Order: sequence, then C-alpha cells, then structure tokens
Amino acid sequence: MRCQLILLCLLLSSCGGDPESVAVAPTASRPAPAAAAAAAAAVPAAAPTVVAAGSASESRQVLDAYLAAWNGHDADTAAAFLADDVVMFDALLGGIAQGRAEAREKVIGMYLRALPDGHWALRNEPVVAADGFSYEWAMTGTNTGNWSSYMRGTGQKINFKGISTVRIKDGKIVYQANYFDTHALGQQAGW
Repeated sequence: MRCQLILLCLLLSSCGGDPESVAVAPTASRPAPAAAAAAAAAVPAAAPTVVAAGSASESRQVLDAYLAAWNGHDADTAAAFLADDVVMFDALLGGIAQGRAEAREKVIGMYLRALPDGHWALRNEPVVAADGFSYEWAMTGTNTGNWSSYMRGTGQKINFKGISTVRIKDGKIVYQANYFDTHALGQQAGW
C-alpha cells in the first residue's frame, strides 16, 4: 500500500503545477555533463551545492541538501534550490505558490516563522529517480510563531507527518507538492 501511495504521488507530481491537472508536461533534455559542470562552477561560493539531476544518486544529494537547508532554518538557502519558475503546492497554503520568491515567502517562510525550532526528518527511505523524488516526512517543533494572520502561534508542541513529491530539472526543484493532514496539525496547534 505504501508503494502505491508513493507511486500515486509521483504520478500526481508529473501532472504539472496544478494537482488537479491531467496533462503531463514534456520532459526537456538535460544539459551535457560539461555544460552542467560549467554552470556549477559559475555558482557563487555562498550558494548551496546544487547538482544537475542526471541520476537517482544526484537527486538524492539534492533531497539531502534541501532538507539540511530547512533544518538549518535558512529560508534563503532552501529557496536557492528552487527554479525561478517553481510551482509549489502546499496543503496548509491551500493552493499554489508560483515562482521562487512566492514559494520562499508563502511556504518556506511560513513554516520557519511558525516553527522556528522545526525539524524535518525522513520517515522512510525516499523514492528517488533521475528527475525527482518522493518522501515521507515528520515535522516537529514548537509553534511559537504565526502561520498566517489568522493562525497564531500557540506555544504547542507539533509533530505531524506528510509526504512530498518533487520534480527536478537542471539541478533545481521545478515542482513540489506537500500533502498532510491539516486537521491534525490544527488540533495539535490548538486552532
């Protein structure tokens, strides 16, 4: 059953920016290894290491580094893994964030403000492919910050679980969908 759920989430993530969409986006060709190496060399030293996803092991490196940025509570570093035109769906947001700046503010920023001590942990071994990954996670922390203008910090301990699916193109996240039980999160936070 777990494998079927993960495969369903991967299928949903391949449908494009809208989780309700049924049209599969065409796959663009990947840059030649020399071009990817030249692009990586042009990245400033302060930027996170982002590899051109050409294999499952490279995608896994992106996943590990991306989660490390979240767990380092660094919104700018986490957002640097996103493509300029990323499409990000989040169950709590209840919709789509379009582009890196909006995803940084409305998704990454929201979680880091609400749970400043938050920690993302993998619950199982992720499903990883050359062009993306899907993983089960648990998020823990203390809700001391506001999620939004109407969901205030309550000081409650939070521990909720979910699954995310991610597509990668040229070493950047182009699509991410975060699914979890928002009702359970609301009960834990005391909303």
